[in-house]
Amino acid sequence: MRNEKVYKLTLTALMAALSYVVFTFLQIKIALPGGDATSLHLGNAVCVLGALLLGGVYGGLGGAIGMTIGDLLDPVYIIYAPKTFLLKFCIGLITGLVAHKIGKISTSNDIPRYGTVRHIRRRCVFDVFIIIIVVRFIRHILPGIDSRSSDIGKKYCNC
Repeated sequence: MRNEKVYKLTLTALMAALSYVVFTFLQIKIALPGGDATSLHLGNAVCVLGALLLGGVYGGLGGAIGMTIGDLLDPVYIIYAPKTFLLKFCIGLITGLVAHKIGKISTSNDIPRYGTVRHIRRRCVFDVFIIIIVVRFIRHILPGIDSRSSDIGKKYCNC
């Protein structure tokens, strides 16, 4: 029982980190008229993935925490942080409830159980390194994406 809770909390933290990385580094910012801004990102997909793998509460918390931290650290989106937490948690909760209650997906059969904490710790360190490598690779492939997207916004909305 204790190893299962540690495992779920570890995966929840991993989903939070993944949603933060996807939201922060793999987004295209779009300026809107009136000084407002939005962005295209895959953070919601990570939230849904967490809900499918971990259940509604844990998956929703992972996505909500990660993207709320991303909002708090970005001056453009800081005022939307409470709304982001609530909405992303609801996305995960509803997805988890529909998938696990109506779709009959069970978390005990979907996630492989490795009983040792050492294996979980080793896996988390490996996943963090993979995330860092992928983010650096994508930033190398798409240099200056933030400057290009802001130039596009200035061109079309006369900001």
